[in-house]
Amino acid sequence: YLTPLIYSHPSGNQLRDLPSRVFHHAPLDSLALKNNLLSRAEADWLPSDSNLTWLDLSGNRFQKIPAGLLQNLGRLITLDFFEN
Repeated sequence: YLTPLIYSHPSGNQLRDLPSRVFHHAPLDSLALKNNLLSRAEADWLPSDSNLTWLDLSGNRFQKIPAGLLQNLGRLITLDFFEN
């Protein structure tokens, strides 16, 4: 019996980009992408009915977050965007 993945923490991996639909595979509650080299966020990273309540994008190179990404996060409680 496998429990579903609800937390993903690919932080500090020098990620520059992520593929489309990268987080569609699991009903994530929490996602930490901090301390990478990301400069843009795409709305299609997450499903339109995402369960995400906590998102950490701190320590990257973002200048803005697409409205489409935030629209997919209807359950989001915490967004960390520090040091971008």
